[in-house]
Amino acid sequence: MIKKSACFLIIVLYLVSSHRSFAEKSISEEPDFNEKWRQASNLVVFSPNPEEGIILFKELLSSNPDEWLIYDVYAESLRKRGDFGRSIRVYKRALSRKQSMADRKEEIRRRIKDIEDQKIFAKAMQKALPWDKAQTFGTADFIIKTNVPQEFYLVFLQRISDLYGKEKGMLEKIFDLPSRVPPGLNIFLFGRSSEYEAFARSELGQAEILSPAYYNPAKKTMAVYCHGNTEWILVAELMAFYLLEQLYVPEPSLWLGSGLQQYIAYRLEKENAKARISQWIEFLNWLYNQGEWQDMNDLFSSWVKYQKGGALDKALQAKRKLDVLSWAIVHYFLEGGSAQYGSFFKEYLKFEMEDGIKTYASVQNYFEEHLSKEEMQKLSNDSIRYALSLNYDKA
Repeated sequence: MIKKSACFLIIVLYLVSSHRSFAEKSISEEPDFNEKWRQASNLVVFSPNPEEGIILFKELLSSNPDEWLIYDVYAESLRKRGDFGRSIRVYKRALSRKQSMADRKEEIRRRIKDIEDQKIFAKAMQKALPWDKAQTFGTADFIIKTNVPQEFYLVFLQRISDLYGKEKGMLEKIFDLPSRVPPGLNIFLFGRSSEYEAFARSELGQAEILSPAYYNPAKKTMAVYCHGNTEWILVAELMAFYLLEQLYVPEPSLWLGSGLQQYIAYRLEKENAKARISQWIEFLNWLYNQGEWQDMNDLFSSWVKYQKGGALDKALQAKRKLDVLSWAIVHYFLEGGSAQYGSFFKEYLKFEMEDGIKTYASVQNYFEEHLSKEEMQKLSNDSIRYALSLNYDKA
């Protein structure tokens, strides 16, 4: 299941983080509000004439002048369309709301800087080679094919090389085993969205392009859309999954694959992951307060609900819960300070390394066979208490 789900897992994480916190208005009891900003965003990003969407955003801001979500989605929609100047103006308008945006000044200024960098990159790409004349560069660990101008490509190469080495080192420490030499990873780095989307559809089998990065396990191929500000959290997650399955666990269970790749990516891309970590901590608290996180069985039940499929929104909700609980429990096993459960996790990893796909039933059976009811309950209580104590610095 995980091989089929790897790309979807990343898409879910990307979509969840793209439209803000669980506690904000987007997940409120205002369906008309939610529908309106989503409609406005789609019109701005995809419509040949975005003015109708811009009018909707202006109406939303007129009645909600201090609502951060609207400014953020509006500006990001303009950015995705390539209207960098107007996107910056929307963020500057948010910055002018000094009282309501006091806690977001640093974030808004960072986003403005990102868009300015993206604008420079877009200009450089106007003179870049077409994809059929892209160049190929090899290293000991991976091959990169790209038509991105050299000054941007070299930065990407250095950073992804560092990421590869650090993630490999983290996995060696977690598994307490030396790693194998993995087969070469093929990385395709695109600077034009049209070329990226065409490749993702034809070569990676993506019917819909919902994420700026994909990894295809069967082809050992990663495609990344570099638009001046690479989504490094996504790249880190995809790289972590590639290394996990190539070095230690050929077919990781859904919960372990999700938990480990998030744990590794957030640790190494901590500044970029700041918003995601804050969302996850808020969501964990919300789940606990709603009575939706009482013991380890909540992890398994969300896994079952996700695999049952059904409506996309239901699948996304189940996957979101599975992802956040997987991250929290892996975090507890690795950093919670319990010698007992730390040793249990080391043994559990050996089970994951065995041949065969690990279903929720086989994983649940492993837990129940190796831990008594009292130990299972203590694990549940301790991991919940630990996760609820997390903050950005600790996470």
